[in-house]
Amino acid sequence: MTAEVTIRADARKILRTLDQLPANMLEEMRRTMDTQNQESIGHISRNRLSGQGPYPVSQHRLGIVSGKLWQSLWAVPAWILGQDVMSGIGVPLRYGMAHEFGFAEEVAVRAHTRRRTTGKGSDTLVRAHRRKMKIPERAAIRYGLKDRIAAYGRALSGAILQAWRARL
Repeated sequence: MTAEVTIRADARKILRTLDQLPANMLEEMRRTMDTQNQESIGHISRNRLSGQGPYPVSQHRLGIVSGKLWQSLWAVPAWILGQDVMSGIGVPLRYGMAHEFGFAEEVAVRAHTRRRTTGKGSDTLVRAHRRKMKIPERAAIRYGLKDRIAAYGRALSGAILQAWRARL
């Protein structure tokens, strides 16, 4: 997902006067992105990946079952690519992507033993089979970033102004 950040008018005015961004300004913006990404991870963990679910899909939240999803949330360190500052936030778990973007496919279930935990009887062998699985799109990370997009704009505007003043 690409997010468009709106910066303040005074910072926009500085950017319009420049043909090329100075290295110190790009570096300041890179540091600011790293800081904002860490704050976003905290926001998403607290407000979008917490509590006792299940939540309605419309809330764009996931409750904690094992804690692995919110613990694995991470930010790619920001980097400078030409005149752009790039960064990202994500989850390395496959089921995290399924909850973020939704999933509706047929999946293979391996053969396994179903243990009986109550009553009399023995364990049951389940043969390998296929089943349809549908996980709705919750977009917890994308909505968490959307919650904070204005904070990114304010912080990047401040970084631009700070780098501009340091140059004078």
